Amino acid sequence: MNITEDVAWIASKIEDDVLILKVLVSQLDSQQHPPEEYHRVIDTAIAQGYDRLILNLSMLRNTNHTWGLLQLIFIANSKLKEVGGKLAICGLRRYARRMLRTANLDKLFPLYKTEKKAVHSSARNLT
Repeated sequence: MNITEDVAWIASKIEDDVLILKVLVSQLDSQQHPPEEYHRVIDTAIAQGYDRLILNLSMLRNTNHTWGLLQLIFIANSKLKEVGGKLAICGLRRYARRMLRTANLDKLFPLYKTEKKAVHSSARNLT
């Protein structure tokens, strides 16, 4: 089963044995992007054996509803920790990056400017 086949607002790809989930919308909204879908996507990824995950958030432009962004990050991080996995985040715009750093969330998982840097670091840390 494709990890994101029934979720139109997120795409998945695998690079160097690391799963990359790219959010394809400019804003996460509770009506259009329910947390149940976050759970289902992450659970499917873990069930398929992926314990290294990168969230590419480069398409997010409007972060007025930061709860959606935070909820996605916390769900992914929590589920990955249960299986000894790791989460990395890339592509954050200025406000979202500042928000995560202000809350010291960059201490929980690494933040990268580009997907390439996140993949390189995550693949290197597989050992």
